[in-house]
Amino acid sequence: MDNIPISSEILNLFSTWADHFKNKLTETGVPGLIQKYKDIVDNVNNQKCPHGNDYQNCCGISYEYYNDISVRTALQILIDNLSDKESNQIIQEINSIDLIHKKLIIDNPVNYGKEYHLKKHKWWENLLPMGVVE
Repeated sequence: MDNIPISSEILNLFSTWADHFKNKLTETGVPGLIQKYKDIVDNVNNQKCPHGNDYQNCCGISYEYYNDISVRTALQILIDNLSDKESNQIIQEINSIDLIHKKLIIDNPVNYGKEYHLKKHKWWENLLPMGVVE
């Protein structure tokens, strides 16, 4: 993936986001966001908590999951606002992660009959993946 410089215009897209997020974005760039998204989906898939806690008592709680998965929202903001070339680079990088993430959502019995949410623009914000509890 070509380096996408984190300009002041990009940072302005996240003006209301927490400072620690903006600092991390500046530090690790788009590759860091993609890696964070991959790590979150891998942790959900393997039900592992990177903090060393029982998964469903930490990262596997819905509010923690929604907080963590906001990294996917950040990637979508970039996709929606960058050039076609840069957006397509991000899409190519996250496509396989999205497929795993969607499968985890589809396989969760609490989502049966709600698959229409997967067609929405920000599908990851609507349904919980397998292993995440409310």
